[in-house]
Amino acid sequence: GTVRPDVGYVGGGALPGRQLATAVVAIPTTGLTAKARALRIGDPSVVPRVADDALILDVRTVEDSQLENLARRVAAVIEAQ
Repeated sequence: GTVRPDVGYVGGGALPGRQLATAVVAIPTTGLTAKARALRIGDPSVVPRVADDALILDVRTVEDSQLENLARRVAAVIEAQ
């Protein structure tokens, strides 16, 4: 995958639609819908976006201690299907 700048959104409540600069990992792959679903229902659950023919992972809220487990999970799904 590649790291690229992107924009995330803070969410609802007091800041609906507020943009937040971030960096994402874009993983081009085939079978995007099936792979995104497998990530969402797996353990640990990973919630990617699907855009530009890639799985998009915004890791700004991932703790350093979680990165290795996240990378293993994503690699397993990408390689399995």
